[in-house]
This record gives sequence, structure tokens and C-alpha cells, in this order.
Amino acid sequence: LKCIDVYQEQSAVGRCRMLRYEELIESPERELRAVCEFLGLEFEPGMLAFHEEPDSQADAKKTQFWKNLDRPVLAENKAKFLTELSAREIEIFETVAGDALDLLGYPRHAGVSPRAIGSCKQLLYKLQNKHQKRRKLKKLFEEKGRREREQTLREIGRSRRARQHEPLAPQLAYHVAQAPTAMATQPSGPGA
Repeated sequence: LKCIDVYQEQSAVGRCRMLRYEELIESPERELRAVCEFLGLEFEPGMLAFHEEPDSQADAKKTQFWKNLDRPVLAENKAKFLTELSAREIEIFETVAGDALDLLGYPRHAGVSPRAIGSCKQLLYKLQNKHQKRRKLKKLFEEKGRREREQTLREIGRSRRARQHEPLAPQLAYHVAQAPTAMATQPSGPGA
């Protein structure tokens, strides 16, 4: 939630603007115009024609991860987790990331409370996550200026705890062409 803390601090003084991926791909021109206005830049139609650039076309051939760089923005390239993850995986993710999802206006799809996973498993996930964060932070602290940035984030965190969390963005609604069958057929609950 540190990024959310930084966002809240900086948006309060007009230094940042939220741009959700889903809104960008659904209405790229509208969102790019809004970003340009925020930055004091002029919108150029060529911003939407990135896929026509020779560099984009060449990069699209380099790796599967960049295969869409030579195509226009794909408005339906969202919510793939609903068909690619099992119902149980979605439950776990939403249990661990639920607070952030709520603050950022993302809907929950598992339809379960955090208790459905069980307090022991929740604790295990949190401990594993904490361990991974520590390993990553240890490497990151080797970067120049990293300790100072971490101290700033701690201060922002303290001021966040003094405020009550309210959603930072309106609730998103995913419109998926075909509802996943895994959500309806897989068992959920403490014994699943």
C-alpha cells in the first residue's frame, strides 16, 4: 500500500494523477488528452499511432511479451485473470490484496470474505509475502539514495495511518464476453 500512500500525498497537492489501465485501453484518446492536460502538454494524434512506428513494429517481433506493440490499443485486453486463474487462486489474491483493490475501485469476484481462506493460511501468505519483500528490499537498499526514499515512504505511511481510507477511484465494472465456468464449479470455503 506504499504506492497508494504516495499517491494520496502527492495528489493532494496536485503532483500526480491516477490513470487506470482499464480506463486507458477503453478510451485511449480521452485518457491521453487528460494526461496531457495534467502535464501541460499538447495532445498529438500520433500518440495513438505508436503501433505504426518502425521501432514498435521491430520490438513486437523480439519477444512474445511485446507482440501487441505493432497493434492499436486493444480495448478488450483486460480481466484475463477471470478466465486464466482458478476460483481458488482468485480467492487467495483477493484475500491478500483486498484492501488495495477496494481503495483503487477494483471489483472483487470471488465473493468470499477473508475468513474463507482461514486465518492460518492468511498468516502464512502474509509471512511469505513479508519474507519476499525483505529479500527484495535488501537488494534495493544497495541502490544509491534508496534509504532516504524508504524513510520518506515511512513518513508518508505514518501520515496515512492518521487518515481514514476512502476509495481513491470509482468502482470499475468488467464486461467479459463469456462468464468463466470455473467460478461456478469450483468449491470455495474453508475446506476447499
